[in-house]
Amino acid sequence: MKQFALISLFILFYVSINARTITGRVSKLGGEMITGAKISAKDAPSIFTFSDSEGFYKIEIPEEIKALIFSHTDFLTKEVEIGKINSLNVVLVPNKYKKLGFGVGITYGKGSTLVYNESNVNVVDTSVLINHGSLSFDAHLFYRFGKRYELQGIIGDDFNFMKYTDSLGILQTGVLNRFTIAVLVNFHFNVAKNGNYSIYTGLGPQFQHFGFLNSNVIGIRLQAGMSLNNYGFNTKLFIAGDISNGVANLENLEGFNYKYSSFKIGIILTF
Repeated sequence: MKQFALISLFILFYVSINARTITGRVSKLGGEMITGAKISAKDAPSIFTFSDSEGFYKIEIPEEIKALIFSHTDFLTKEVEIGKINSLNVVLVPNKYKKLGFGVGITYGKGSTLVYNESNVNVVDTSVLINHGSLSFDAHLFYRFGKRYELQGIIGDDFNFMKYTDSLGILQTGVLNRFTIAVLVNFHFNVAKNGNYSIYTGLGPQFQHFGFLNSNVIGIRLQAGMSLNNYGFNTKLFIAGDISNGVANLENLEGFNYKYSSFKIGIILTF
């Protein structure tokens, strides 16, 4: 009996001196603490604990354990090498993308509008090339379906600061206003294993009203960019180009055709 007691004490002593305690907090993107996250020892699933209401956890593990596994039903499982540290804070990523988001954006770009009279063959040159720098303020609505695809709606107002030379050779300047509504389908290529950052491309039709030319037309918009944080408050950096052809309806330009094209860079903040 004494021998059994001595052996038990020896085992307990051996385990205690060969064990270590790891503490820390488990949070999600944005800093909010996660309650009920399971923290278990790799290759020893019977050794585990859970984070409390403040995201705090404490776990005792044998010295030979080299990694901890953090899991939760609403988040992607994460394995973390512990090395020689005794304090470990972990951020978990949601296992589902944020589906619906509203955003505001601003873009700056360069473009040109060629106004010409295609039917007037008796006039030597009736074309006017208008170059403009543009500043646009946009509202965006995003709906994410699946890991790859996203539907994007855009309502924007462009202020195009134009410059051109008229038929008399006089330099003219002014502001060309353009109101747009676009619906795009974006395709995301993941650049991070957890999908939190992605590169995307998008294409779709764009309705445009040109105040300067009193014209409505449907054109095409093409864009590419990077999406930062696909699970919550999101930032998108992008470049975009659009083209359209139409007919002017101003009194002095009645029946004149035009070709519009622009190239922009911008940023969108999504909530």
